[in-house]
Amino acid sequence: MKIFTVLDGAVSAGASVETRKVAGGTAEIDTISVGEEGRGSRLEYLVVDGSAVVGALGYGPRKVFAAEIGSTRAGATKLLKSDMMSDAEESECLVVFRTGIGFRGGNSHKGERHDAPCPNRSGDMGLTHACPACGELGPELPPGVYERTQPWTHSKAGVVRSYDPFPGTIIARGVVSQGAAGRMGSGEQLIAILREGDVVRVSRTGRLYGVEGTHYVRFDGRNLIAATWQDRMAADLF
Repeated sequence: MKIFTVLDGAVSAGASVETRKVAGGTAEIDTISVGEEGRGSRLEYLVVDGSAVVGALGYGPRKVFAAEIGSTRAGATKLLKSDMMSDAEESECLVVFRTGIGFRGGNSHKGERHDAPCPNRSGDMGLTHACPACGELGPELPPGVYERTQPWTHSKAGVVRSYDPFPGTIIARGVVSQGAAGRMGSGEQLIAILREGDVVRVSRTGRLYGVEGTHYVRFDGRNLIAATWQDRMAADLF
């Protein structure tokens, strides 16, 4: 199957391979890792057979672009060499989500987005501050007034938004963090298998300094496509 890396909305072919020393430094293995080491963080990795790696050790970046799922002698998941052509169509792909986090923020990985009309449209909202279903706010209160004394009517607009669960099969789940033991912020990074047609919503929270924080990715059998919701709707991408 093909392998892709998603880094905050940018998709690239393949995944970077790192060499790790194991058994007290007496042996080396090739891995794809997510997350990081340290308090409040977690590093997880997927072992890669050396024959699947492109690039010589010590001479520039080493990557793996396609592989088959196998297992180690202990039963752990391992990537094996694949003879698949680069233009072949596949029903599944392997995706490395190296999702970051905003300053003092986090992230999330969910499924497809669904918008439905708010059930309280045009309804009497009484003295509530906001609609509990869609979050629409009532009329602004006068200065110095902190409690509503008059009922208000919901507009004819308002959308209840929901998301499907993450659709893929997660192989490795790492954690990145900020501050001591992750007290300033933390988020997940994933290695997962996606099926053709799967849609994943990748979102970052916290201070992003004007950068778009939410993207949707979809595997179409040949390529992994990433787009914002606005671009999806404007171009009717998926």
